[in-house]
Amino acid sequence: MPYIGARIKRIEDPKFITGSARYVDDIAYPGTLYMAILRSAVPHARLLRVDYEDALKIPGVIGVITGLNINVENRPRNFPMAKDEILYVGQPIAAVVAEDRYKAYDALDYIQVDYEPLPAVVNPEEAVKDDVKAVEGISNIGYRWTYRAGNPEEELGKSDVVIEAKLEIGRVYPAAMEPRGLLSVYQEGRLTVYASTQAPHYMRKFLLDAFKSYVSDIRVVQADTGGAFGSKMFPYPEDYIVTYASIIYRRPVKWVATRREDLLSTYHSRAQIHRVKAGFTRNGEWRALIDELIIDLGVATHGYYLADITSTLITGPYKLRNVLVEVYGVKTNKTPLDQYRGAGRPEAAFVYERIMDIAADELGMDP
Repeated sequence: MPYIGARIKRIEDPKFITGSARYVDDIAYPGTLYMAILRSAVPHARLLRVDYEDALKIPGVIGVITGLNINVENRPRNFPMAKDEILYVGQPIAAVVAEDRYKAYDALDYIQVDYEPLPAVVNPEEAVKDDVKAVEGISNIGYRWTYRAGNPEEELGKSDVVIEAKLEIGRVYPAAMEPRGLLSVYQEGRLTVYASTQAPHYMRKFLLDAFKSYVSDIRVVQADTGGAFGSKMFPYPEDYIVTYASIIYRRPVKWVATRREDLLSTYHSRAQIHRVKAGFTRNGEWRALIDELIIDLGVATHGYYLADITSTLITGPYKLRNVLVEVYGVKTNKTPLDQYRGAGRPEAAFVYERIMDIAADELGMDP
């Protein structure tokens, strides 16, 4: 058994510690074009006009893409770019494609955007009331589910001590060392896509669904990836925009996020509010839990499953038989939510351990 207890070198380490790894931005193709993305600076507005004529006059600018009209799954309003309604700060409005990365970013300053501000929904508890819409004409309640075991109402009523608390878990930005990026290479009706991703097969499926009428096949290559932690699992709007650009211009197109736009547009995580009632006996036995869970989904609903994971793990290691969790997944005018580092489990652990600490304090017992 030569491996038990032995120091084993990882076979993937030498390229990283010698600086010979190849991340998306290290991959070069002749004739590559570079993309820069104009993003919304307002959380909610009616988009009236995007004027990019002056941007096209800059030498080296190949074109500008706006209102990309392909139906994609689970993105805000099912489009990768704002078309008629701006829904969050950082949402793509226009994309400049140029022969030089710096010219592409310079050209963003020459794009004029006219919009009419709309009320923004930023408080998830207010979003539940559904009075002001995060997306015009659509309910803020993007997901609703109930989890139940035993008889929590009866057991709560019989408990010697009932504690109530509001527990908030703020939004986080995953902040991988390498920002997201993509290089899409068009070759004779096929695409090769190099991506900073955790899931090349997922990306291939989503991109093929969107572009099967444009190309015969798509190969996705997972480049060396400088961190992800769940945040690079599913495709993003920029992935569709870059891929589309390489198809229409028949050239390789590369986009790599700046740190600022990565912070704005990479899916955030956590963002839960729990209003809990927990019943205990005088000797510290946990008998019942009733929880109203509000998860702030941002402007798209695909992150609702994180609340499901939290709900099914909300009892943790404790012998708790009587549980009710009412889940509200609400839309707000914020960056969409998705998984990061534990995907719902850390949120559950925070809730049940805070309950145990509060109960211990109330009962005068050591936690």
